[in-house]
Amino acid sequence: MAQVPYTGTPTITPQFQATPSVNVASPEAAFGGATAAATQHLGGALGHVGDELFSRAYALQSLDQQMDAANANSKFAEKSGQLLEEFRQLQGKDPKAAYPTFVENINKAREEAAAGLTSPLAQKTFLTESRSQQARLVISAGAHAGDQFKNYLGGTAKAEIDTSKNIITTHPEDDEVFKTELGKIDSKADFMKDIHGWSDTQRDDFRTNEVSSAVFLRAKALAEKGQVQKAQEIVDKAAKDGLVTGEDAGRAGIFIRNQRNSVTSRVETANLLSGEGGHFGLGKVSPDVLLQSIGAVESNKNYAQIHPTVTHKVNGVSVTEHGLGAYGIMQSNLQPWLKEAGMPSMTDDEFLHNPKAQDDLAKFKLSQYQDKYGSANEAASHWRGLADKDIVLGETKEQYLKKFNVKLASNMSTSDVRAVGEARAKQIVPDDPEFHQIMGDKVQAEHSKAIQAEKQAEFDRKNVVESAIQPGPDGKLVTSIDEVSDPKVHEAWNNLSGADRAKYNAVLARNAKGDYAPTQENQASFRQWWGRLNDPMASDDDRKKALEADFASMPMPWGDRVKLMNLQKKVFGNLDKNPVLTGAIRDLYPMMENAGVTPNRSKEDYHQFIGVLDTAIQARMLETGKPMKQDEIRVMGAQALRQISHPWFGGMFSGESPAFKESEIPKATKNQIIQKHQEIKGFPPDEATIQQIWAAGQLNDFYAESKLKAQQ
Repeated sequence: MAQVPYTGTPTITPQFQATPSVNVASPEAAFGGATAAATQHLGGALGHVGDELFSRAYALQSLDQQMDAANANSKFAEKSGQLLEEFRQLQGKDPKAAYPTFVENINKAREEAAAGLTSPLAQKTFLTESRSQQARLVISAGAHAGDQFKNYLGGTAKAEIDTSKNIITTHPEDDEVFKTELGKIDSKADFMKDIHGWSDTQRDDFRTNEVSSAVFLRAKALAEKGQVQKAQEIVDKAAKDGLVTGEDAGRAGIFIRNQRNSVTSRVETANLLSGEGGHFGLGKVSPDVLLQSIGAVESNKNYAQIHPTVTHKVNGVSVTEHGLGAYGIMQSNLQPWLKEAGMPSMTDDEFLHNPKAQDDLAKFKLSQYQDKYGSANEAASHWRGLADKDIVLGETKEQYLKKFNVKLASNMSTSDVRAVGEARAKQIVPDDPEFHQIMGDKVQAEHSKAIQAEKQAEFDRKNVVESAIQPGPDGKLVTSIDEVSDPKVHEAWNNLSGADRAKYNAVLARNAKGDYAPTQENQASFRQWWGRLNDPMASDDDRKKALEADFASMPMPWGDRVKLMNLQKKVFGNLDKNPVLTGAIRDLYPMMENAGVTPNRSKEDYHQFIGVLDTAIQARMLETGKPMKQDEIRVMGAQALRQISHPWFGGMFSGESPAFKESEIPKATKNQIIQKHQEIKGFPPDEATIQQIWAAGQLNDFYAESKLKAQQ
C-alpha cells in the first residue's frame, strides 16, 4: 500500500551558473521550447494522476478501517444483545442486584471489541458508533431492573395481603384477628400507592377489593365449618359497614345458602342421628319409647342379664350389688320399687325370669323420673346415676346420653324424628324456612335408611341363626348353639338382642324334645300364614306383621316353618311378586265377597283361602308343566269356595264349611298320597307334605271334576 505521494517530477529546482549575456534572436522552438512545453504539460498531467491515486488509496484505506470498525460493532452488538437477553430473563429483585454486573459486562464487551482494532481511525469509529448502543443497553436494562423490582415489591405486598387473608380464614371466628389483618391490608394498600405512583382513588379501589375478598373468604371458611348463621351475620355487617362489594356479598350469600342446604344439613343430620347434643331427649317421649331405649342401652334387651358387681353407698351404707335384667335395676332398689309400683314382692331370680315384671317396673320408674325431671335425658341420667363417670365401665354421662339418644331415634316414629330435625334446623338458622324443610327431609330420609339398615342387619342375623338350628339333611335337630361350628353363626348369635337369644333358646329346648307333629290346627295356621305372606292386597300393617312373625317358634313341623321363613325372606327382599296369584285374587274377588271370604269379614279365612289356592295352582303347574289359564283358575277358585255339608253326628247336623277349610284326610286318600309320593320322589312324605298335597289335591280334583262335567 502507497505511503508517499508520487508527483512524477523532480522536487528540486535546477540551478545554473551565470553566463555572459548573449542575445540571439532565435525562435523558442529552435531551442526545444515546444518540447519543453509539452514535457511540462505532461508533468502536470502526471501530477494530477498521482494526486488521484493517493486520494483513492487513502479512501480505500479508510473504507478498510471502517469495515473493521463495523465488524467490531457487530460483535459488540451480538455480545451485548446476548447479555441483555440473559438479563431480561431475571425476575423480581434479581435484576436490580445484577444490574451493576450487567453494566460492567457491557463495558467489558465494548472494550474487548475495541481491543481487536489496530488502527486509531477504526478504534475511533467503533467507539463513536457503539457509545449510543451502549447507552441504550444500559437504559433498557435499568428500566427492566426498575420495573421488576417494583413488581417484586408489589408482589411481596400482595403476598403479605394474601397471608393476612389466610390468617383470617384460619381463624374465621376471631374478630380481633380479623381486625388486625384488615389493618395490615390497609397499610399495604398505602405502600402499593407509593411504589406504583397511584392516586388516592386507585389506592382506595385496591383496598376495597382486597378487604371485600377477605370478608368473603372469612364467611366462606365459617360456612364450611358449619357456622352458616355467623357467616351470614358477618357478611351482613360488612355490607352495612361498606367493607364488602355487592358482588362478593352475593357470592358469599350463594355459597352460604348452598353450604347450608347441602353440607350443613348433611353434617348436622349425621351429628343429630349419632346422638350428639342429646336433641332427641330434650323433651318428653312416650313411656314405651323411653323403656325400649333404656333397655337397648343397658343390656340390648336381655332379660336374663346379670350386670357387673359394683360397690357403692346406699343411704350412707356401703353396698356391693349388681343390676338385674334388661334394665339393670339394682338389687337394693328392687323391693322398694316393687312396693312403690304396687307390684308383688319377688326374689331376684323370680324377677330375672319375669320379663313382664321387668318391663312394668322399669316403665313405672322411668315415667316417674321423666315426669319429675321434665325430659327423657334427665330420666336417663337419673336412671344411670348422676356420677360423671361409671365406676365399672368408665363411661361418662355424656357418652351414655349419646348412646341413649341414638336408641331414642331408632324407637321414635318418623314424624317425631322429623320434628326433632326441624327444631334443630331452627336452632342453627332461625329465619330460613327452606333450610328447616331441607334438614327435616334429610333427617327423615336418613332415619328411615338407618332403620331399614338395622332391620336388614337384624333380619340377616336371625336368618343365619334360624338356618343353623333347622334340622340337617339327616333330620337331626340342633339342641344347643354350641353344636354349631360355623363362626358366622356365633357372631350373629352374639349380636342378637337378649330377647331374640331367649326366643331361640326356647326353640332349641323344644328341639331337644322332638319336632312338632302336624295337626289340623297347625296346618290351618300354616295355610293362613302362607296366604298372608302371599296376599297381593295386604295392607302395610298386615305386611309388617308378616315380616315380624316369629315362624321359628311356631308350634308346627320344621318343614312348614322353613317354608314360611323362606317365603318371609322373599317378602322382606321384595322378591315375592306372584302375578298369577295376584290376577287370580283380582278375578275371584267377587266370588270371595259373596262367600264372605274377605279381609273385612274374616282375615283368617281370607288368608287361608289364598294359601290353599296358591298351593293348588303351584301343584297343578308342577304336574302339567305349563301355566294355568284364567278360566281354569276361576273354576278352581269357585270349587274351593263352595260349601260342603257335614254329615249328621249323634243326631245333630254339624253344618257347612267352605271346601278350602277341609283338612281331615281320609285314611285311604292318605295312603294313596304316600304311595304316589314314594313312586315319584323315592321316599315317603312327611305329615306336613301330606297335608299340603291333600289341600292342593282337593282343589285339583274339584277342578278336574268340574271340567269333565263341562265337557259332557
